[in-house]
Amino acid sequence: MTLVELLIALTVMAIISSAAFSIVLAATNNQRYGAAQQTAIGETELAWHRLLANGRAALSTTSFPIPAAAPVISTDANGQSRLTLNVPDVTNATTRTIVYSCTGSSPPYTLVESDPRYNVAGTPCILAHNVTAFTATLGNTNGQQIWIDLQVAPSNTGFPIRRHFCIDCRNF
Repeated sequence: MTLVELLIALTVMAIISSAAFSIVLAATNNQRYGAAQQTAIGETELAWHRLLANGRAALSTTSFPIPAAAPVISTDANGQSRLTLNVPDVTNATTRTIVYSCTGSSPPYTLVESDPRYNVAGTPCILAHNVTAFTATLGNTNGQQIWIDLQVAPSNTGFPIRRHFCIDCRNF
């Protein structure tokens, strides 16, 4: 084999190796994008489920058999909502206070749930990372509906996941 043939063979192998590397890199980026998008969807659905379940079980000041404070919606310094619900335990003898709020000083925030059942050593349970919007508003004058707007952006530049839903509180 001559030197020219050897150089041509090495050049062809370098081109093939570069093409193979580009394909593997593209597949890795595709997998990373899909995993981040799936994580955002999963966290949004978990937060939606927990908000819906606890919101439907929330008590008002006139609920039977145990009167409790009605849901309280306030706004933190960053303009994100803070939702406080009073939910009865399984025996309807006592209530527990559950607070949903965003932590962090600037977007993206972390949505946390302060529920005595799930807190670890007093630390609230993280429901969703990369939250760009969390808004709660009362849907009518008597407070029987709570409207929630939740938006989570994946850690990469994927499409944001948004859930806008109404909770009809059954114990009001």
